[in-house]
Amino acid sequence: MYYKGIELKPITKPQVFDPPREMLVWDNDYNDYNDYKALYIQHVCAIIRKIDGTIRVITNRIGIWTHCAEIPEEPKPRRATNRELANWLAKGKGQILGTKISTIYDYDAGLADNGEVPKFLKVRKWEDIGWHEATVDYMEIE
Repeated sequence: MYYKGIELKPITKPQVFDPPREMLVWDNDYNDYNDYKALYIQHVCAIIRKIDGTIRVITNRIGIWTHCAEIPEEPKPRRATNRELANWLAKGKGQILGTKISTIYDYDAGLADNGEVPKFLKVRKWEDIGWHEATVDYMEIE
């Protein structure tokens, strides 16, 4: 089963969750195992193994589920490096909030040219109204 392009690893070890844990659950009845819409987010109370060896997922709602998995975290976009930010600013693509470009290099000796831009620093493109984190996705850096 896949969830937003990420393959899920079903939990098969019998266990009890106190308090119940929010997880993805699904049943074997679905033919399209690539369809994450066949998944449901439920609060799982326990995973039990029946005498015949099959797994049952017990939730706090009515329903019989045969599989469950942790909800995968979305991949986070990569933060730009100081050098990438300096090049982006030099090309006139946007601005930074409340600091000078020299501050980026002077902020900490650990931040070299290829060091990650500090989280407190916000950027925006000229046409945008709001401020954003300095990620390569937002800044459209290849």
